Amino acid sequence: MARDPAANPPAIWFEFSERFHQDFCLLYPNGTDDIVSDWSTNKKKELLDFVCELLDSEAGEGDLKRIWNKTVTDWSAPKMRPFLIGLRKSLKN
Repeated sequence: MARDPAANPPAIWFEFSERFHQDFCLLYPNGTDDIVSDWSTNKKKELLDFVCELLDSEAGEGDLKRIWNKTVTDWSAPKMRPFLIGLRKSLKN
């Protein structure tokens, strides 16, 4: 049986999500590219591994929203799958 990525998201997921708040667009005008630009290769890889796990899972939009809602952020992407696809691209750069 495959691991359920929603069961226990890694700490890096929560660290990443802390950047999203009412002023994040002012602080990070290029979105996720700006957020992860100063991260170490190891941090990016750790988050990338989790994002890929989410995208490769059978999680639907509602499941992805529930995983995001486990974080403390007050912002949410209108559609999580496109957001995660964009994040994966940012992390691979």
